[in-house]
Amino acid sequence: MTDLIAKLATVLQPVGLATILVYLYGYFSRSSTDIKITQIIMGVVFGLAAIVAMASPIQMSSGVMVDLRNLFVGISAAFFGWRGGSITLALTVLTRLGIGGDGVLVGIVAASISGTTGLIWHHFISPRIRNIFVSLPILASLISLHIAAAFLLPAPLTALIMQDLAPVALIFNFAGTGIFALLIYREIALADEENRLRTEATTDPLTRVLNRRYTIEIYGDRVQGKPGAKGVAMSCIDIDNFKKINDVYGHLAGDHVLVSAARRIASCLRDHDLFCRMSGDEFLIIMTDVHAQEASAISERCRAAVAEAAIDFDNQSIGASISIGTVWASQAPAFNQFRNAADEALYRAKSMGRDCSSFAVHRNSLLSAIPASALA
Repeated sequence: MTDLIAKLATVLQPVGLATILVYLYGYFSRSSTDIKITQIIMGVVFGLAAIVAMASPIQMSSGVMVDLRNLFVGISAAFFGWRGGSITLALTVLTRLGIGGDGVLVGIVAASISGTTGLIWHHFISPRIRNIFVSLPILASLISLHIAAAFLLPAPLTALIMQDLAPVALIFNFAGTGIFALLIYREIALADEENRLRTEATTDPLTRVLNRRYTIEIYGDRVQGKPGAKGVAMSCIDIDNFKKINDVYGHLAGDHVLVSAARRIASCLRDHDLFCRMSGDEFLIIMTDVHAQEASAISERCRAAVAEAAIDFDNQSIGASISIGTVWASQAPAFNQFRNAADEALYRAKSMGRDCSSFAVHRNSLLSAIPASALA
């Protein structure tokens, strides 16, 4: 009985460690950490758990030991892809080589089998079988195939492992897979919910671009007063005759025009530009690290993208255009000051007949009107 308790403690120690460390995955997945970096971190975490498992194994003979390292390799590959799985496998293999003994080859083969089967599940089974009560037993079964590596050992030792430890290993593989998978799925669900709430708080529900409140917040935190090598620009945009579009085609058509125009404008912007819907048919662009000439060219490109083709809705072609006023500054002023300047540029664009872009340079709160053609 004492021997059984000791073996259970040996097995549960790394399981407890990895269970605690799974919550790290939740932290990184709910933060802005890139998914690739999260996979690498979790590969290291599960690799450390495998090392802990190998530090207190069940010894079968000199250099031949049994532990839960292969479960950690398989789970890492299954949930963190080739990045996480390969790191966990590498740490496991290097540690096993360092331990040495007659079972080195068997240990490496077993870990490789677990990593490979975990990746098979990750790429081919999990995407096709959404029911976890079906997919998780399949994963546990695949990971358990590492037991086959025991046939590389002498026949008497293989028989002993198959008789005494294989059933126990199967039980722990199935139980461990269930525990880790459910914890990881829980963290994924929490991360998805947090991301959903964050998206709702920061984006416009119709056009899916940034909303007014969040854009002003970002501007204050990341743009205003920050040094820039090239400068910063702000563009105010109105859809021309939008009320007429609503009156003639209906509000559903008007909403479709808003969404389509936003997509066309967004396609003309750089990855780090901010694009938001301020209200109604008014949009705002904030371009950072941009030369005056480049800002003028981007705003003109946005205007042309909306006007180049009619917008189709309910078997009708709706002609749409925008007026856009852009102001460039060497350093970003206060938001309201910058927006007022961009509004003035927008007013000039409308006064020129609509479907126009107007450009100005902001210097010490003075506006110098510059034709867009002069900066093209």
